[in-house]
Amino acid sequence: MRSLFCIMTEIFIFFILILGAAFGSFFNVCIYRIPLKKNIVYRSSHCPVCNTEIRHIHNIPIFSYLVLKGKCNECGTKISIRYLLVEIITPIIFILIFLMNNRIPDFIFFKYIIFASFSIIIFFIDLDHKLIPDVLSLPLILIGLGFSLIPNVD
Repeated sequence: MRSLFCIMTEIFIFFILILGAAFGSFFNVCIYRIPLKKNIVYRSSHCPVCNTEIRHIHNIPIFSYLVLKGKCNECGTKISIRYLLVEIITPIIFILIFLMNNRIPDFIFFKYIIFASFSIIIFFIDLDHKLIPDVLSLPLILIGLGFSLIPNVD
């Protein structure tokens, strides 16, 4: 019989998987819009070619990309594989942080999740545009300083 700890770990991993994929989808919005200086929350997702708003049913992380075969449902424009990669990489990194943190979702876990989240966004923006936007690096400096002031937290 499996222990309660194993069952709780599996539940946390499933929760982190779903939440990580959703965050990955949001990270894609940030990766696309921040370098273009577009608002990341004002407008819902849309096809950059035909400008059609993406329906909620077609905006489910990972699943929608696979079902739509990596194309816009309206105009058929190919969607970059990067969107799928970010939506897969994000929950994997989140799960690895959870496992490396002894399967405990504590303050340290959330600290590393925050830094990993910024890192994913910065990595892909830098990969595409060869820049690290101040809108990401400056808050990250403040967050890092804030964490450094909290005692007894590695």
